[in-house]
Amino acid sequence: MPGHPKIDRWSLLMHRHIADCIDSGDDKPLRIASSNLARWDKQRGGSEPALREWAGILSWPVARITALLREEGENATRIRSSSPFAGAIDQRLRLELLRAARGA
Repeated sequence: MPGHPKIDRWSLLMHRHIADCIDSGDDKPLRIASSNLARWDKQRGGSEPALREWAGILSWPVARITALLREEGENATRIRSSSPFAGAIDQRLRLELLRAARGA
Protein backbone atom coordinates (compact mmCIF):
# COMPACT_ATOMS: atom_id res chain seq x y z
CA MET A 1 0.00 0.00 0.00
CA PRO A 2 1.38 3.43 -0.90
CA GLY A 3 1.37 6.36 1.51
CA HIS A 4 0.96 5.50 5.16
CA PRO A 5 0.58 1.72 5.05
CA LYS A 6 -0.28 1.12 8.71
CA ILE A 7 -2.77 3.98 8.87
CA ASP A 8 -4.34 2.85 5.59
CA ARG A 9 -4.50 -0.73 6.89
CA TRP A 10 -6.13 0.46 10.12
CA SER A 11 -8.66 2.48 8.16
CA LEU A 12 -9.41 -0.52 5.96
CA LEU A 13 -9.91 -2.78 9.00
CA MET A 14 -12.24 -0.26 10.66
CA HIS A 15 -14.27 0.28 7.51
CA ARG A 16 -14.55 -3.46 6.88
CA HIS A 17 -15.92 -3.84 10.40
CA ILE A 18 -18.41 -1.03 9.73
CA ALA A 19 -19.40 -2.73 6.45
CA ASP A 20 -19.97 -6.00 8.33
CA CYS A 21 -22.22 -4.19 10.82
CA ILE A 22 -24.22 -2.61 8.01
CA ASP A 23 -24.53 -5.94 6.18
CA SER A 24 -25.82 -7.54 9.37
CA GLY A 25 -28.72 -5.05 9.39
CA ASP A 26 -27.29 -2.38 11.69
CA ASP A 27 -28.06 0.99 10.09
CA LYS A 28 -26.47 2.98 12.94
CA PRO A 29 -23.15 3.49 11.10
CA LEU A 30 -25.00 4.98 8.13
CA ARG A 31 -27.02 7.26 10.41
CA ILE A 32 -23.83 8.40 12.16
CA ALA A 33 -22.14 9.08 8.82
CA SER A 34 -25.13 11.10 7.58
CA SER A 35 -25.27 13.07 10.81
CA ASN A 36 -21.54 13.78 10.71
CA LEU A 37 -21.77 14.95 7.10
CA ALA A 38 -24.68 17.26 7.89
CA ARG A 39 -22.81 18.77 10.84
CA TRP A 40 -19.55 19.16 8.91
CA ASP A 41 -21.40 20.66 5.95
CA LYS A 42 -23.01 23.23 8.23
CA GLN A 43 -19.65 24.06 9.83
CA ARG A 44 -17.79 24.33 6.53
CA GLY A 45 -20.51 25.80 4.34
CA GLY A 46 -20.55 22.94 1.84
CA SER A 47 -17.20 23.96 0.37
CA GLU A 48 -15.38 20.68 0.92
CA PRO A 49 -15.19 18.37 -2.12
CA ALA A 50 -14.83 15.33 0.17
CA LEU A 51 -18.13 16.16 1.87
CA ARG A 52 -19.90 16.34 -1.48
CA GLU A 53 -18.26 13.09 -2.55
CA TRP A 54 -19.38 11.29 0.62
CA ALA A 55 -22.91 12.73 0.34
CA GLY A 56 -23.10 11.13 -3.08
CA ILE A 57 -21.68 7.84 -1.82
CA LEU A 58 -24.22 7.65 1.02
CA SER A 59 -27.00 7.92 -1.58
CA TRP A 60 -25.81 4.70 -3.23
CA PRO A 61 -27.44 1.32 -2.61
CA VAL A 62 -26.14 -0.19 0.65
CA ALA A 63 -24.35 -3.07 -1.11
CA ARG A 64 -22.34 -0.61 -3.18
CA ILE A 65 -21.42 1.42 -0.08
CA THR A 66 -20.25 -1.65 1.83
CA ALA A 67 -18.27 -2.84 -1.21
CA LEU A 68 -16.44 0.50 -1.25
CA LEU A 69 -15.74 0.27 2.49
CA ARG A 70 -14.08 -3.12 1.91
CA GLU A 71 -12.19 -2.25 -1.25
CA GLU A 72 -8.38 -2.15 -1.18
CA GLY A 73 -7.70 0.05 -4.21
CA GLU A 74 -5.98 3.42 -4.19
CA ASN A 75 -9.21 5.33 -4.86
CA ALA A 76 -11.05 3.58 -2.02
CA THR A 77 -8.12 4.33 0.30
CA ARG A 78 -8.32 7.99 -0.70
CA ILE A 79 -12.07 8.10 -0.12
CA ARG A 80 -11.78 6.43 3.29
CA SER A 81 -9.23 9.07 4.34
CA SER A 82 -12.11 11.56 4.65
CA SER A 83 -14.59 9.09 6.11
CA PRO A 84 -17.73 10.37 7.84
CA PHE A 85 -17.91 7.23 10.01
CA ALA A 86 -16.24 8.89 13.02
CA GLY A 87 -17.94 7.54 16.13
CA ALA A 88 -19.34 4.45 14.39
CA ILE A 89 -17.17 2.06 16.41
CA ASP A 90 -16.20 2.22 20.05
CA GLN A 91 -12.76 3.10 21.37
CA ARG A 92 -11.94 -0.44 22.53
CA LEU A 93 -12.48 -1.84 19.03
CA ARG A 94 -10.59 1.07 17.44
CA LEU A 95 -7.56 0.23 19.60
CA GLU A 96 -7.87 -3.50 18.81
CA LEU A 97 -7.89 -2.76 15.10
CA LEU A 98 -4.96 -0.36 15.48
CA ARG A 99 -2.93 -3.10 17.16
CA ALA A 100 -3.89 -5.51 14.38
CA ALA A 101 -2.84 -2.99 11.71
CA ARG A 102 0.51 -2.39 13.42
CA GLY A 103 1.16 -6.12 13.50
CA ALA A 104 0.34 -6.61 9.82
